[in-house]
Amino acid sequence: MRFGRSSLGIIILIAFMILIGCNNENIIDNDSSNETETDVVEYEPTYGGELVLPITHVDTLNPLLTRDKQLYYFNNLIYEGLFALDKNGDIKNVLVDTYTLSEDGRTIQIVLKNDVQWHDGKALTSSDVKFTIDTLRYGAVNALYGEILSDVYRPSRLGDLSHIISTRTNGEKSISIEFDKSYSNALESLIFPIIPRHGFEGLSDRNAYKAASNKDYDFKPIGTGPYKVENYEKLKRIELVANETWWGDKPYISKIIGQIIPDKEATITSFESGIIDVTTILDIDWEKYNENKNIDIYEYISSNYEFIGFNFNRNIFKDEGGKAIRKAIAYAIDRNAIIQNVYLGHATTIDVPIWPNSWLISEEGNTYGYNLTKAKNILKEAGWKDDDKDGILEDDKGNKLSISLLTNGYNTLRRESADIIKENLKEIGIDIKLKYNSKEGAITEEDLALDWESTKDMLYKGDYDMALLGWEMSPIPDISFAFHSSQIRSGSNFIGYKDSKMDQSLIAAFNAKNREEKKQKYKLLQQNIIEDLPYMSLFFKNNALLINNKVKGEIEPLPFNIYNNINKWYIPEENQSKDIE
Repeated sequence: MRFGRSSLGIIILIAFMILIGCNNENIIDNDSSNETETDVVEYEPTYGGELVLPITHVDTLNPLLTRDKQLYYFNNLIYEGLFALDKNGDIKNVLVDTYTLSEDGRTIQIVLKNDVQWHDGKALTSSDVKFTIDTLRYGAVNALYGEILSDVYRPSRLGDLSHIISTRTNGEKSISIEFDKSYSNALESLIFPIIPRHGFEGLSDRNAYKAASNKDYDFKPIGTGPYKVENYEKLKRIELVANETWWGDKPYISKIIGQIIPDKEATITSFESGIIDVTTILDIDWEKYNENKNIDIYEYISSNYEFIGFNFNRNIFKDEGGKAIRKAIAYAIDRNAIIQNVYLGHATTIDVPIWPNSWLISEEGNTYGYNLTKAKNILKEAGWKDDDKDGILEDDKGNKLSISLLTNGYNTLRRESADIIKENLKEIGIDIKLKYNSKEGAITEEDLALDWESTKDMLYKGDYDMALLGWEMSPIPDISFAFHSSQIRSGSNFIGYKDSKMDQSLIAAFNAKNREEKKQKYKLLQQNIIEDLPYMSLFFKNNALLINNKVKGEIEPLPFNIYNNINKWYIPEENQSKDIE
């Protein structure tokens, strides 16, 4: 039940996002747990213990081919990429010791770490990196890693690797990667896991590429990560043990089991019954677990962004008069009231469609606040007044300021949010006509699907003034899909927004040649968004990771890596007796 999955064309080759129809998966704020005891027991990190994590599907152990998001997260314990994203969505070195970008931003010179070994004891070399890249570029005709990247990071699709012109090894630890153009997410495009060339010994390069992109090939799971595969019971579990020769700090937890569970809903039941130790939650009411002393809750900002889109095919939102109305609406909506009353406090406000913890967020990213006086003054200066004293403003021709608001009403959170928005805007003289389906009684998955299809139909037809919807955004942002005028025909720019200044700003951000330039271009882009306001940003929803409280340590889940810092998690010795045998 998602809308708008599309490749982004010649200008937007990196970002990929999804307009969300059904609000079943939740999302949250950093650095929180539910520990409320007055006497907090201090533990010392201890080696040992066992942790059980959920996996819903395993059709291959090859990390380049998996489609399951939970298996993707699990594979991050086994495999590593050249780079990864840090807690601010910025690039951090993983297998890379140093790198340099050429002045034109088209060539990356990489020197690998010297002390990295594969799980079988062989050294990581530049040939392994070249083999992995070439597999993804040439051999992976059926490879699905590009899709899982889209699902987890949304930075690119597999085809974006076609922008790599060449990879050249310069000795055992050095490699040069040349792109056909400079683009600001070049480093982010290199986050995929590296697999060993020697895992396909006896095969020519061409046949090795084919084998590495065939899920039926007997792939041996050999990585460089903090954990290595000890045993795999098909359709049951994957057993990992700590990698004693890992280049990083030795993991505290000795054994991790990936328990294969039929579906996402079953993971909650399995967690509650103690079969698994960790799960994400599927609704916003995870506070019900606060009373359970055996569970700790870690809240983090998700990638799910809620917004109001303005239909620029409607005259009411065009030109300077339309901009005034958009800005008045932005000041008049009490986002904190929506967050507290509808989302139980589990969301994070932001004024731009960029993940709130992103290193790219500038001061422009938080500009609008709830201010009824300012909203009323903006409308007054734009010529709107209430001559007949009925509470609804009119223009100089007597036309009422009446606007329709579309959303998928079977989504309870959106429907309740729309009701609050209607009341907020009534306060400044705007009459909101709500357009959503409603139903008495229980709502089934089929109902949700049909409601979303009905909403999309009205959206495509342009049968709305404003739309309350959501995108699943990327911590590797490129918002061209929604803002660039070239995407109107593709449907991803469904609001019909067109502005030459915004187009130029998007292209400049996309083509930035280095990290400093990228940050500066994104600052200018945010200024343009705040000034022209094609969308009214509401907030990013929050999510939660539930963990058996036997587990301690630096638990800091991220939307793109829920097992972040897992090598720093530990199970105190007195808690290790709670491990599942």
